[in-house]
Amino acid sequence: GRKLGASKEGAFLIREIRRIYPNKQIVAYTGSTYDADYNKYLMYADAVIDKGIPLDDWVAILDTQVKNVVDPRKQWDRIRRALLDSGLDTIVVAQIEDRYVRSIKSKNKEEFRNYISKLDNPQAREVLVEFLSSFCVKLLSGGI
Repeated sequence: GRKLGASKEGAFLIREIRRIYPNKQIVAYTGSTYDADYNKYLMYADAVIDKGIPLDDWVAILDTQVKNVVDPRKQWDRIRRALLDSGLDTIVVAQIEDRYVRSIKSKNKEEFRNYISKLDNPQAREVLVEFLSSFCVKLLSGGI
């Protein structure tokens, strides 16, 4: 963050990572959770861990985040938000959701990949291609 000229350094990076990689799970580890200037950046994180919390609490937060990564519903919620933010109509998002659900049930991501390649919206296609290449989709579809 400092090299990018951002005064909030790592907190600024959280927002940029979320913008560029909307499906990544982001956990912030910080001592600035009570600083209002940082909160606008920390809200882009999936979880915030305060420096100095007990190890058991730290592990519980990370366990929750790992469960979220492999939960197809939670992953769809994240992708749905990114698709809507890219300007895609809700009816198209609903059609993509239908294909997504079918691919999860059948464990056939290739059919979903083919569907995505035919989308007219390049921003939506970019969001979905990045999502398909992610670890969680490979894990959900039995690819790992």
